[in-house]
Amino acid sequence: MNMDRDAAGPRKRKLKSAGHRPARALIGWMPVPVAYRALVSNRADQEPTEQQRQLVFTAHRIVEARAEHLDRPCVMSKLPEELQGYRQLLENNPSAKPFFLEGWTVGLVNLEKICAFQPIVSIDRAAERVRAASEGSVARIAEVTLPLRSTTTLPLTYNELQRTWSLISSDPNLKVLGPCTMPIPEAGGTPVIGFAVSVPTSFMQVVELSGRYFLRDGYHRAYGLLAAGIRQVPAFVRSIESVEQLAPAGMLPQAAYLGPHPPLLVDYFDDQASTTVLIPAVNKQVIIHAVELDIAA
Repeated sequence: MNMDRDAAGPRKRKLKSAGHRPARALIGWMPVPVAYRALVSNRADQEPTEQQRQLVFTAHRIVEARAEHLDRPCVMSKLPEELQGYRQLLENNPSAKPFFLEGWTVGLVNLEKICAFQPIVSIDRAAERVRAASEGSVARIAEVTLPLRSTTTLPLTYNELQRTWSLISSDPNLKVLGPCTMPIPEAGGTPVIGFAVSVPTSFMQVVELSGRYFLRDGYHRAYGLLAAGIRQVPAFVRSIESVEQLAPAGMLPQAAYLGPHPPLLVDYFDDQASTTVLIPAVNKQVIIHAVELDIAA
């Protein structure tokens, strides 16, 4: 299992298809039918080959044969002195302040010892997302895992015929934050009426449940960091009391990540228990449309 390579590795060059992107799938922990669908890119008109079926069977047997996972590993260490100033900036950051109010702390975590529950992680943009951390300084890594602001650029286009503004992003977190208005002094105070649209700042989050540590948010960055050989990273950390607080819908079955052989983040790189698949490339679009109507008084 070699993680010191390009985030997508040579597999990225082998697996390419129009409208799809390469990803790593934890087939050794997926239910067999789900693993089959992942291997055929969720195509309803295609059945897995015998080789693909054997790949899933072997991955499941390898996971079951693993030694039982020992909880309470040495995951978090004290934040280094050079990051104390950065932590203070986070405490005063509007996006990060709610985390401190909820009881999160900032610590240095070891990505190699953290469990995973996300079945598939896209890898084609992993290296790009963590490029700022490649210098190796913990401060530069913090800018990736605990950014003070969103760095996503949003290309904006206007269709004069349809009177619509359109924003498209490969980041699925693109969303309409809410309505906004502001006057234009140069136009006699005429109001501008619209919506605030943004990709909210995303922080790497690690949670502890019953002695086991999980990555709750930041999977693509974690993959890119591990691929770049970076293991110790700053993150938000807290303990939770119930599994309902842990994983959203669409993740691995609870028995897979709460059982005796949970996947670790490093298992995305393990060719015996995971593999590279093609997943549909999906962009998020927001359209704002102005309409004029004549209505009866």
